[in-house]
Amino acid sequence: MWKTIRGVMTPLLTIAALALAPGCIFDPKPSVDPPVRPEIEWPDMTDRDDVIRALVLCYTYPSQSVSLVKYEGLLHTEYFFLMTDDDAAKFQVEPYIDRVADLTSTELIFESQTDLALDIPVEGSWLERLDIDGDPCENCWETLRTYYIRAQFGAENTIYVSPPERAFVTIVIAHNESDPSKWVIRAMYDLGI
Repeated sequence: MWKTIRGVMTPLLTIAALALAPGCIFDPKPSVDPPVRPEIEWPDMTDRDDVIRALVLCYTYPSQSVSLVKYEGLLHTEYFFLMTDDDAAKFQVEPYIDRVADLTSTELIFESQTDLALDIPVEGSWLERLDIDGDPCENCWETLRTYYIRAQFGAENTIYVSPPERAFVTIVIAHNESDPSKWVIRAMYDLGI
């Protein structure tokens, strides 16, 4: 009288389904949705140290699309990064990196990293800087900071790790051209490791 499916009677399958159904309806399994991204509290860029905070946040949350947008907004239109000749030779790159090249390489890093960390002391002293390579720099300030960076791409290929307490960078800031109440990075000079 009862049909069987591969030797199991249909009423037994129905009873099993009904027995499991209340557990599914009244006691749902935890969601397997991706975790909620943390809300990032971006600095308002009105304090000189805000540039350091924002830079570190960009590297802390590289997978969030807003980080690259914030990073781009952090750089002055005349921004550049200057490496020591020794570091440039070691990494086989030009020592002078302009804003466009920096943004392109940072986007590549953010998109392809599997582990990325940047640590720069947030609070530090600032000195007025009157020029950049001989050109006047109005209301520019500079700071010397230690930094630690670790970048990994893929499962086990660590690309770069700076030695702790031995890597130094000079960061020069200026007013944002579109909003003089805010600061942006005008230039960075890597002093080598």
